[in-house]
Amino acid sequence: MKKKSPTWYRKKCVQKAKLEARKRDGDRCQYCGVSRDSGASIHGSHILPEGAYPLMSDEPYNIIALCAQHHVGGSNSRMNRTLESWHSHPLKFSAWFEERWPGRYKELREMADEKRKHVVNWQKRYEEIKNKTLIS
Repeated sequence: MKKKSPTWYRKKCVQKAKLEARKRDGDRCQYCGVSRDSGASIHGSHILPEGAYPLMSDEPYNIIALCAQHHVGGSNSRMNRTLESWHSHPLKFSAWFEERWPGRYKELREMADEKRKHVVNWQKRYEEIKNKTLIS
């Protein structure tokens, strides 16, 4: 059996964090309010980007629920290009986010700075999560 990479374990942890964040947010877009119950596709979207802040990628507090259109709509060629989204209009959505959750960006950056002081063993973190809940 092939040994799994730290990236594989990190991605599994991220999947779980996105599910937790969506559940916390009621599977409802935090921008427009549409829900999964109404047929909308709801995504877990990172607030601090996963690429720039990989140690924050599995932190549910760093993830909010957004419908597909407001998450990637305007930046995805298969979706409505006229719709503004988190990825196509980051400055607009950053201002909206800061207005809705004042100070949360600062808190997240402080959390990220603290996490940089530690080495993450993604396999160990995955095993801890797996033992608490059933994830595949």
